[in-house]
This record gives sequence, structure tokens and C-alpha cells, in this order.
Amino acid sequence: MPARPVTRRNPRQELLTRAKLQVPNPDVGTLDRPALLEELERHAGRPLTLLTADAGWGKTTLAAAFARSRHRPVVWYGLLPSDSDLRVFGRHLLQGFRDGAPRFGTAFGRLVEDARPPTRGAELLGEVFAQALSELKGPPRLLVFDDLHTACASTDIVTFLDALLRLLPSQVRVLATSRTPPPPLALERMRVRQELFELDAARLRLSREEMTTLLERALGRSPLTAELDRLDEASAGWPTAVQLALEALHREPARGLDNVLGDLRVQDLELQAFFSAEVYRKLEPASRELLERTAVLDRFDAPLATLLSGQRDARARLEALVRRGLVRSFGSGAEASYEWQGLVRAFVRQEVQSREGPSAWQPLETAAARVLRGRGESERAVRHALDGDDAELANELLLEVAPSLLRQGRGGVLLHLLEDAPSASGERAAVLALARADALAALGRWDEGERAYEHVLDEARRVGSVEREARAMLGLGKVLNLRGRHEFVLGMAERGLAVA
Repeated sequence: MPARPVTRRNPRQELLTRAKLQVPNPDVGTLDRPALLEELERHAGRPLTLLTADAGWGKTTLAAAFARSRHRPVVWYGLLPSDSDLRVFGRHLLQGFRDGAPRFGTAFGRLVEDARPPTRGAELLGEVFAQALSELKGPPRLLVFDDLHTACASTDIVTFLDALLRLLPSQVRVLATSRTPPPPLALERMRVRQELFELDAARLRLSREEMTTLLERALGRSPLTAELDRLDEASAGWPTAVQLALEALHREPARGLDNVLGDLRVQDLELQAFFSAEVYRKLEPASRELLERTAVLDRFDAPLATLLSGQRDARARLEALVRRGLVRSFGSGAEASYEWQGLVRAFVRQEVQSREGPSAWQPLETAAARVLRGRGESERAVRHALDGDDAELANELLLEVAPSLLRQGRGGVLLHLLEDAPSASGERAAVLALARADALAALGRWDEGERAYEHVLDEARRVGSVEREARAMLGLGKVLNLRGRHEFVLGMAERGLAVA
């Protein structure tokens, strides 16, 4: 039996994992939406509830409020782009359920860590996970996938989820938030069977009553009908647009609602200009710098923010920005982590690039990569390095993470990173080419793997690299053996002995 790959524990990675599995802390001043919560509760018995809308419609806020309102166990999984790998996805799911049931999913855990996943791997994993869920004791559980679209870029995860939802036991219900269009799951089948409840942007828009409540808070009095009409017309009920307008009014009440709304539009470019003028530029310089330095990150903690910004009081500034609704927080104390609201990150990037040029974002990505690498988080650092402006750093990091990704059976992640890698030369290019061949072989793409190994082999012989020639021959031999071409493998072995 092949030995399972050993995964070394990284305390910082464990902190990030815990943050993914925590329900976000409630935003200060968040509007209660009892009508939507009641609707979610009314349909909570359906296998899947899907909140689908573009950024800024309050999907995560509503899902978190519903999770906190439940008097039953909740498993929350906040997805990041790094979760679009089936093995990573499966590990996090397993950990989420084991927090309340330590012996949960033994067979599923073995399959997730299997160095050679079986045929039908993703579908079988989904079926085994559904079986593990059916064996859970105690009250029903709610499984929440926040930002599910980030993981559905992986066809394996889509296959896994389709299998899971097809066999989902009655003691587990799923709620997911996603950007539009909806994730590419088998939703039509669920619609026909009335197994799906959906809320889209049209139903997530702020109602007249909700805007009345928010405007009353901002004005300190009951709003006039004409004022409500103007807010509704200017924002189209988009929660983010309303939040930005009322934030501007709170900071400068003397300007008056008419002047603030006169500058607000819901089209992207005009809303970007409004954010820049009314929010971003009115932050104190230190907070603005903190925002720019950390906006490249999906999620981060206060020590990482300090390293990137050089601000010793980064935690206090972040907490102040949490109170203003610009950043979302998870956990508390030393284990607190933070995540900029999606639109805030997009706005900041546009602001930096419009001010300093299209390439101005790249040095910020590179700086994040260097700091993450210094903290021992090389895998997180790779993506930032590839999006940065230091090709040498990007290739160095790829060389660092390739062996561990292959040991963990994550050849798909490695191959995706290698496809985005800058050109390399010499020894570095040769080692990366071998890593690419290993990844192709690990994914069962044997035709491509065979050609890749042959290319590495030819190059190794040309430059006289005996070690690389041996590694390429070993990889090629495994591929040929798996394809039943044993006579070629014997021939390679004979040639190798003759050379030795």
C-alpha cells in the first residue's frame, strides 16, 4: 500500500483555515433583515438554498445573520481562490464537521489523502461524503458555502457537489452564496423537484422600509417621502450604494442628502468615482496606506498587515475600519483575521492604477509575496509572485512549492501555476519542466506526460545532467508501465544499466 503523503502543519496556515471555518463577525450598524431571514427559515427544509448576486448585494451578511440565528450546529466554509482544488476543499470540509464530531468521515478522510485517487474520484468522494453525513448523530446541521463561485472554477468540485447534493441526507441542509451567473451545478433538476430555494439581486435589494430605517439613522429624524424617493432612484436598492451614500452623509452632514445623492450613480465607473471621492480620499493617510498594502490579500491577520504596512498599530486601525463596514472580521483577539469587502478591494486597485499607471499594482503583489514567503507561507506567496513584477521570485517560489504539491497529490494546482509562470532559463527551466511532466503524469494525462518526460530526457542528455536524466527516466518508466508498455520499460532499464 503506498504511503500517504505527510502534510506538515503550518501554524499560520491553520489560523487561515480556522478563519475560513468561522462565521463572520456581525458588522457594526448592519441592518436587520427579518423578512429575508423569515423567508430563509421558511424554506430551510429544502436541500439547497442559493443566494446569487453580484458583489455588494449583502449575500454574506445575510447568510451570516441566518447562521447566527440558527439554534442548530452550523458548518461555515468561506471559500477563497486557493480552495478550487478538490483535496484542499475536502480537507476543509472534513475539518469543519470534525469540530463537532471528532470521528467524522474516516473513510472520506482516507480518500481525500489518497495519493492515487480512484477513477470517478470526484464523484466517489461526493458520494462517500454524503454517506458520512448520513451517519451523523444529533440535531440537523446547516452547511454554508460562502463565495461558492470561487471553487466552482474546478470541474472536480462541481462533480463532487453534484454527487453530494444528489445524495444529501435529511439531517444536513446546504446554503450557498455565489456571484452571478449561478454556479454550474445541476440546478435545473433540483428546481423541478422543488429541492432548491433561490434569492437573487431582485429580492436582495433594499426595500422601501429598510431604506427608511437606514436613512432615519443617518439623518437622526424620519426621512421625507421625497428624500426616500431620491435615495431609491440613485441607489436602485443596491446595499453597497446606499452604504456609501450614508457613509458620506455621516462624515459631512452639512453637505445634505441632495448633494451626496447628486454624486451617486450605480454604474461601475461612477460608483468608483464616488467611492474614491467620498470614502477613500477621506480616510486618514495611515488607514489609506494600510488599505492599499493589504488589499492584494484574500484574507490576513494583524501581524501580516503590520509587516506589509510598517504600522505597529495596524490592529487598531483595522478594528476601526471594521466599525465603518469597510473590512470584515473573523474571530477575536490574537486569532482575529480580516477580509476587505470585495468591492473595496476592486475600488482600491482601480484607484492605485488610475493614479500610478496600469502596472502599479504589481509591486504590491510582489511585496505581499516576499512577506508571505518570509512567514513560511510559500504556497500563498506563489500566486502573488506570479501576479507581481519579479519573475525570478516567482520561479524560485514555484521550485519551492512544487515537491510538496506533488507529494500532496495536487498536481492540478501545480500545473495551473506553471502555466502562468514567467519564462525561465538554464537549470531552473529544466527543473520546472520536470515538475510539469510529474504533474501531468499525476493527473493521468499520460500522452502529454510522456512527451514532457521525453523532452526533459533529451535536454538532460544534451547538457549531461545525469541526475535529471535519471529522474526523467523514472517518471517516463512509471507512465509507460501504467499504460501497459512493459517492454519499453524493460528496454529503458537495459539501456540505463548499459550506460552505468
